[in-house]
Amino acid sequence: MRVSSLGNMQSKFIYLLQWTYWKVRLLFKHDRKSYLSLYYHLGIMANNIKLYQVALSHKSKSIVDENGHKLNNERLEFLGDAVLSMSVADYLFKHYKDEAEGMLTTTRIKLVNRQYLNKIALELHIDQLIRKERGVVSPKNNLMGNSLEAIIGAVYLDRGYIASCQFVVKWLIKSPEYLNMIVQTETNHKAKLMEWCQKKRK
Repeated sequence: MRVSSLGNMQSKFIYLLQWTYWKVRLLFKHDRKSYLSLYYHLGIMANNIKLYQVALSHKSKSIVDENGHKLNNERLEFLGDAVLSMSVADYLFKHYKDEAEGMLTTTRIKLVNRQYLNKIALELHIDQLIRKERGVVSPKNNLMGNSLEAIIGAVYLDRGYIASCQFVVKWLIKSPEYLNMIVQTETNHKAKLMEWCQKKRK
C-alpha cells in the first residue's frame, strides 16, 4: 500500500513540475490563449500549437502555410488512426494477460470504432474547437471522431508516443473498471444472441 501511495505521489510531483515548466514557457508564447484553451479542454500541454490547429481544421477551412500549401486534419487523422490502434492494443495486451487473441481483438475494435470515437469527442466538446465552413457535415456524421483521431496524431508528433498513449488511456479507456464494463457489455450481447439462437432451434 505504501509503495502504491509513494508511486502516486511521485507521479503527481512529476506532473506538477511539467505543468509549472510549461506555464513558464507560455510567458514567451504569442498565442497563449490557444495553448490554454487546448489545455483546459483536453489536458494537453502543447509544445507546437500549430499541429493542433491543423488537427482541428476541416478541409473546408484549410490553413494556408507560408509556402502556399493547404493544411487540414486529413493526414493527421491517418496518423492518429494508427497511433490509436497501437495504443489500445498495447494497453489491452498488458492489462488482460490471460485473455485470448479473439477477446483482445473484439475489445480493440469496440474502442476504436467510429461510433465510440464520435461519442468520446462530443463528451470532450471537440465540436467547439473544430474549424469548418457552416453547413459542412462529414459522411456518416464522423466529423467528431475524425477530429479526435487527428488530435491523437498531433499529440504523437508534438509530445511523442508515450504522451499519445497516455492521452488515449485517459479519454478513451478511462479506467480498468470502465474498460471491464465495455467488455462485459459485449459479453452480455453475445449471451443474449446465443440464448435467442437456442430458442429458435427449439
